[in-house]
Amino acid sequence: MDAPQPNNRANRLRVAFMGTRGGFSLPPLAALLAADVELVAVIVPGQTDAPPLQPCRPTPLRSELPLLTPYLTPTIVELAWQHGIAVYAATRRAGAALANWLRAQRVEVVCVACWPWRIPAILLKATPHGWLNLHPSRLPRHRGPAPLFWTLHAGEREAGVTIHRMDAGLDHGPIAAQAALPLPDGISGPELEQRCAQLGGRLLVETLDRLRRGVLRYAPQASGGSYEAWPQAEDFTIAPDWSARRAFNFMRGTREWQVPYRLITAAGTTLLLADALGYNDYARLRRPIEREADIVRVQLSPGVLTARTAE
Repeated sequence: MDAPQPNNRANRLRVAFMGTRGGFSLPPLAALLAADVELVAVIVPGQTDAPPLQPCRPTPLRSELPLLTPYLTPTIVELAWQHGIAVYAATRRAGAALANWLRAQRVEVVCVACWPWRIPAILLKATPHGWLNLHPSRLPRHRGPAPLFWTLHAGEREAGVTIHRMDAGLDHGPIAAQAALPLPDGISGPELEQRCAQLGGRLLVETLDRLRRGVLRYAPQASGGSYEAWPQAEDFTIAPDWSARRAFNFMRGTREWQVPYRLITAAGTTLLLADALGYNDYARLRRPIEREADIVRVQLSPGVLTARTAE
């Protein structure tokens, strides 16, 4: 007969999780639910005119159809409810109320994956171990609200994720863990986001385990880095000195933005493109552009991009 296992509940970290209802926040929360932590609550952004901090109650189902799961497209809210975890909505004005709540609940560390607002100092100081943020880039590169867009825009061959302790700066603070992620040709933005979120969830669990055991060490972010704002229409421009592979991967990875791509050829012609169909890094055309109905082949540097026009 096996010996009884010791009860480690007293050693489990009390954790709160903050994220949005978007897809990036879901895998990290799922990883925490499967980990040896005590998840106190999930916190999502509240409406501007709502109370600063209020509980979110499960919505009764209106359908009479039997479903294997009560939610067809679960978010972190539904996932938390399914596991009996309390959910709260916090607004920008929730600083003092949320800080008091965190102290009252004896939350030791807050984990963040995709939060739309800067975290004020009153909150960063409200828990003994601070706040850990999951950011989908290898900081200090690509700070800001859309790091995967700018990773693809730069033509990088790898993406990455970082777990860092949050401070007063945006995507600043010392690094707890970091990992690279290959960028396969033609990967879509949602697929890349999910791969980063899943990898980040694993790193977050490993980081919390090191924190619990008292062996977590932080490293300062390297000097320099970059901050990029939310993309504008002009950021969907493809220059003639881009390689065909870079243009193809950028277009495939940002297609869900549904913004036409402005491609400037070496001859100075401007094309509006809707979708990338393929590329050949070794091909050369006799002229800068070849057209067939709404399909164009464009000479880039190097290679040829095949795309569908938006005109």
